[in-house]
Amino acid sequence: MTDSTREPRMPGSDERANADAWIPVRTEDVRAQPLPLTLYKSATITRLTGYSPLLLRAWERRHRLLCPVRGPGGHRLYTDDDLAVLKRVRNYLCAGYSIGEVAALGRSALLAESDEVVRAGARPSARSPQPSGERGPFPSRVADFQDQLEAAACSFESDRVRQLIEDCCDTMGEELTFCTVLRPLLERIGLAWDCGQMSVGAENLLSDAFRLRLLQAIETCRRGRERAQRPVVVACVAPERHDLGILCLALSLERTRIPVLFLGPAIPVSEVERACRLLAPPAACLSFKRTCTLQEAAPALQDLARAHASTRFVIGGDGVNAPRCFEEDNVYWLEGAGVEAAISLVTPQI
Repeated sequence: MTDSTREPRMPGSDERANADAWIPVRTEDVRAQPLPLTLYKSATITRLTGYSPLLLRAWERRHRLLCPVRGPGGHRLYTDDDLAVLKRVRNYLCAGYSIGEVAALGRSALLAESDEVVRAGARPSARSPQPSGERGPFPSRVADFQDQLEAAACSFESDRVRQLIEDCCDTMGEELTFCTVLRPLLERIGLAWDCGQMSVGAENLLSDAFRLRLLQAIETCRRGRERAQRPVVVACVAPERHDLGILCLALSLERTRIPVLFLGPAIPVSEVERACRLLAPPAACLSFKRTCTLQEAAPALQDLARAHASTRFVIGGDGVNAPRCFEEDNVYWLEGAGVEAAISLVTPQI
């Protein structure tokens, strides 16, 4: 039986340990076949779908869902069909199916289905997967991951926390893991800590694991990209140290091919001013967790905005929930707004 006709083998529960045992897909050299209309590098597919290059290669090898071609340098180049398959896979995963159940459909069946049918939860063909009894609907899977992460953090099982985050990213993609699983969980743990029901060590363990994974995702987006543009400066202004929200924004900006300079948490306004003076960034996004911190920094922020009129300053975070401290033409306040609103303000400046 040839590679083109062999049925996909379904991995068992030990699929991670036996990854090398799966027969790799034969990926033809791009010079040996007609070029598709559009070819995407791995970094571009990661930005569009949230799936890491490592996961893409695993799904290619184990489940044969992807058929990238090879560029002259041997790098994988993904096609429009590959992108369409990944979007349909994501819709099924969000509907509560496991990757094994989705892979059983096969690449051709996934390409034949419309996104609308998949999102609606209909059965587009006789081979449509049935939701696994172990997995349950999407909200239940989110809650299951959150409960396991909380239990591991409370037991100070750092390796278990990191592995659960990777498993969640593999199952649902980075974007859903970060925004739907981890951020709400950290808010819940933070409230529990305020009430004395959670140790600060458990909160820090989970926060640090989340931060590390965000930084890894940002670095993945940057690989192989020319950075000729001036970067957008992002920072938490001192003494703020809650940087996970601003890191989520940094990742979203990088995925839209907007380069970012992350200065870090607890950054003095004077350091932001220095970055603006040296780099002349098109925009600077500053995060405040507490209103009192924002009010204390307001005079220095206003001076900063006036000194760098060509830079658009976007100020957000939980601390932006009171009357605006000052008004400047190049300052935008994001009271209760999310990442999408920040990106919409930054993009016109690029």
